[in-house]
Amino acid sequence: MGTNTTGLAGFYLPASGETGYKSAFDAAMQAADNVITLAARRGTYVLTKYSPSAAFSLSDVYTTIPGSSVSFTPSSISQKIKYQFTFHARNAGSDSSIYVRMYRNGVLTSTPFVKRWPQYSEERLSVTYILDGWSGASTLELKARQYSSAPAARLHEIYLLDGGTSTQLADAFLEISATI
Repeated sequence: MGTNTTGLAGFYLPASGETGYKSAFDAAMQAADNVITLAARRGTYVLTKYSPSAAFSLSDVYTTIPGSSVSFTPSSISQKIKYQFTFHARNAGSDSSIYVRMYRNGVLTSTPFVKRWPQYSEERLSVTYILDGWSGASTLELKARQYSSAPAARLHEIYLLDGGTSTQLADAFLEISATI
């Protein structure tokens, strides 16, 4: 089993159209079809950007979080694999909880990460797992559920951004690094 080292994301990406590192980052991601892989002498690093076409509503059943699934083949001498998925989540009503689990090739590899929210709250979450190395390709993914079905927690959606009257979709980012 892996080690759960979850925490809150500590970064901010400027709004679309602003110049600086975000525009350079977006240009690099577009050129790479939203996936960047770097091979270094001491390991491998993969960064994936997921741009949702719709918000994702959780249910009482563990379901794969869109954008969290990836097939990854580490170096044969990799000792640790770090998997980090950063996404936006919100509570669409009364007090709620979200449970997130890591799966490798369909097999549960972790205890659940649990996030509890007060009524009508939201935030950017960063869920990180450290896994022991392996050889060959493996599919890694996060599955999530909510505590109860009414009302549904929603992922990849920001509610009333900047005091507006509508919701906006939020990109998610998946980072994987393998070290020796």
